[in-house]
This record gives sequence, structure tokens and C-alpha cells, in this order.
Amino acid sequence: MMHSGGYTVDSRIRWPEWLPWIAALAAFFLLPEYLSLGARILIYILFALSLDLILGYAGIITLGHSAFYAIGAYTAAIMMNADIAYYWTLPVAGLKAGLGRAKVKMPGRKAGG
Repeated sequence: MMHSGGYTVDSRIRWPEWLPWIAALAAFFLLPEYLSLGARILIYILFALSLDLILGYAGIITLGHSAFYAIGAYTAAIMMNADIAYYWTLPVAGLKAGLGRAKVKMPGRKAGG
């Protein structure tokens, strides 16, 4: 199915798109001594996918989501420096970034734009 932009509309996820996720998650279990490297790789994969979504599929040229990425990374860094277990850092950092986004979104929602 083609639309006016000439791009094909296919919402299915093909198997090569799963390979980076499978490889990165397997590293967590198979190579525990490289845990920090695996976490960094997963973070970069996630950021690259968000850039692909914003710039590629939506066609919006903005890097405003980088601020929320930075909020989450800063929160995770502070938690890791405080010797909090790494499996708590990802959910808390994601929640903190989401709350930061909600704080930015509220004035725009009240304006009705």
C-alpha cells in the first residue's frame, strides 16, 4: 500500500529489527562483567530508535526529546553514584523523565493549542 509520499506503509516488525535488542539483552545474562557496556549500548539503541521515530516516520525536525533523555541519564547517574542497584535506575529514570515531560506539557495543554 502506497500513500502520496511514496513510502510503503508496513507496521510489522521484521526479524532484523529485533537483532540489536536480542544481542544486547543476551549480553546482560551471558557477559555480566560487561554490564555497564551493555547498559550503554541499550541506551544508545533506545535513543537511536527515538530519533528514527521523530525524524524518520513523523518527519519532525526537533531534538527537544534529547532534554528528557538527559533528565533520565542524569537521574540514573546520580542513583548509580549513590550505590543504588542498577535494576532500580531504569524505571526511576524513566519515571523522572516522564514527569519532566508532563511538567513541560501542562502549560501547553492549559493554553488549548
